[in-house]
Amino acid sequence: MKHCVKCKTKDTDDSKYCKNCGDKLIHEKDLEAKKPSEHYEEAIHKKSSKAWIWFLIIGILSVAVVAMATIQIPYIEKVTYTENVPVNKVEKYSDTEPYTDNVCNSVDIKYTTKWGQSESSCLQQKCAQNTQDCVETNWLGNCVRYQDRCIRYECEQYRIYCKLDVKNIDDTAGAFSLKGYVIDANNQKIYVQDVSIYVQAQDTVTAIWTYVYNSPAIINNCIYDSLKVSQRTKCENVIKTRTVSKERTVVGSEKVERQKEEVKYRTIMESLGWM
Repeated sequence: MKHCVKCKTKDTDDSKYCKNCGDKLIHEKDLEAKKPSEHYEEAIHKKSSKAWIWFLIIGILSVAVVAMATIQIPYIEKVTYTENVPVNKVEKYSDTEPYTDNVCNSVDIKYTTKWGQSESSCLQQKCAQNTQDCVETNWLGNCVRYQDRCIRYECEQYRIYCKLDVKNIDDTAGAFSLKGYVIDANNQKIYVQDVSIYVQAQDTVTAIWTYVYNSPAIINNCIYDSLKVSQRTKCENVIKTRTVSKERTVVGSEKVERQKEEVKYRTIMESLGWM
């Protein structure tokens, strides 16, 4: 029989190594023949073997710890980030645009004026120079009765006719009114009367005002003012502009939060939550 010195397992003679621990088997005879010193050396050898195993285990553990603290392994992490993305926005704005408007206004009738021939006439005369004519004689041929006879007359009251031709050159008939005046020798304006006439389209009517004055007054001229004319409605297309509200599409940007996967690295200890 053979014996295992290490684990005390017995085995057959043809076996060389222990089937339990793998140590070398020793025959019983050899075991009994061994000296005490040999047994001591074997014990020392066994203790050295155990120490070497522990050193090996501690070394392996140290290497494993260093490896776990230094070697980085990749992992996938979702990262949130902000990105400016283009967007189409509807923008309101004010603009001006032309348009055609039919505008109607009141306008004066078109006309022209022209002075007509002003006339003066005598309304009342007086004798400026008399002579005596014999109307009765005696038997001797002497005049016994005389009668005055005017040989020269003078006008003591006049009437002046002021005439103004008003021509309507428009296509619409209308009324005209004015204030008539005369100018005396002192260049003073004397009001006479208001004159109103109605003139058909493309026709002419004479406005007349008269003034009566006594001698020795002198009237030099006729004038008028404050001519008022009928109006008509005149419509025409006028191009105007107006402010309108419009919309347009503009390209802008806005910030959007997105996520992406990134490959990062960490040690085994960090993965295990030891660091």
